[in-house]
Amino acid sequence: MSRDGVWQDWLIFFLRGVVAQARDGVTRSERLQDLREQHRQQVQAERAAARLLQAVDLLFARPVLTVRQVETALDVHFSTAQRYVNQLEEAGLLREITGQARNRVYCADEILRMLEEPLSLDQETGQ
Repeated sequence: MSRDGVWQDWLIFFLRGVVAQARDGVTRSERLQDLREQHRQQVQAERAAARLLQAVDLLFARPVLTVRQVETALDVHFSTAQRYVNQLEEAGLLREITGQARNRVYCADEILRMLEEPLSLDQETGQ
């Protein structure tokens, strides 16, 4: 590669990719922070317990979770964790995805969408 002098073209190509990924990461991070703040304000407007705000924060660390995971992460009783999950589900922040009566799994769809959406061409070209 370096014998023919193509290494410089390859390096430029590689660095453009790094720049595009960095821009994408910054944009996604900012959008997720904004969404987190919106969710927290929505929950606070309902005069929720401070631990429920911690449950909102947990969604951004684990957008797919169970009541047991909420119980462990927040160090609360199972019934309290279930109540928080129910409140987040009623607020539209979580959706149950198993259809089961036990061992349910919940998904924060809006967070996952933000994480999975494709890189926009505007971000890729820097325009």
